[in-house]
Amino acid sequence: MIDKEVHERLRSEFSPDGSDIRNIQLECLEILKEVDRICTKHNISYILSSGTLLGSVRHGGFIPWDDDLDIEMLRGEYERLIKVLPLELDPKFVVHSRKDDPFYIFNYIKIRETQHEVDEGGVLTRRYNKKGFFIDVFVIDRSTRFNFVLGHYIWRFLLSSPMVKLKMPKIYSVVSGFVVFDLLFKVLCLFDCVFGREYRHSLGSRFGKTRKREYLTDTTRVEFEGFMFSAPVDSDGYLRDIFGDYMLIPDVKSTH
Repeated sequence: MIDKEVHERLRSEFSPDGSDIRNIQLECLEILKEVDRICTKHNISYILSSGTLLGSVRHGGFIPWDDDLDIEMLRGEYERLIKVLPLELDPKFVVHSRKDDPFYIFNYIKIRETQHEVDEGGVLTRRYNKKGFFIDVFVIDRSTRFNFVLGHYIWRFLLSSPMVKLKMPKIYSVVSGFVVFDLLFKVLCLFDCVFGREYRHSLGSRFGKTRKREYLTDTTRVEFEGFMFSAPVDSDGYLRDIFGDYMLIPDVKSTH
């Protein structure tokens, strides 16, 4: 973890107590605690991922300027979680997926709280039927690089189509989502199951960095905002694979 004084200075600058971003962080933390409860109860393996894991290791919690929270898991664990969430999830949280929202064009779920509405920007997101603060639950699949790149460009085309900007693109969203996710991507996944040697976010994701399988199977508990959550035993290796020298504080002008 970085020097405590440096961390506190960054916190006071970007996310002091009572600020909008800090309140969002705390809402997301409550969702994570609920997901961790369910995963622990059902022995479902997951890890804090990307910037969330970076925040845990470098800051002991959220990166001060970060307002989202991500976890990821292998496909088998993800499918188990999908099955138990309707039975276990506290009613103040909901699952957001393609199954119940035609405008949600992602191949992973979000888990949202229901007390607020957030404008994420974008034509499709403004039509979402669930708009609370959320955490992303990413699924990691075996993959070939060719299929991942192909899937990425197909998904980008889907989102950038002029049809998206129509006032009523529901039919486009339903039909194109079915063709891309339920037909084309399923075929590509079958190919990847046979020939895939790398592990990445599922087809239709913009995140292309590979993972080592052991990052998702060899786990431990780490502190995040005063609570303990699951993370890779080799968090250093995971973070170096994605960020390089992750302990360096970036230029604040480049933060999002």
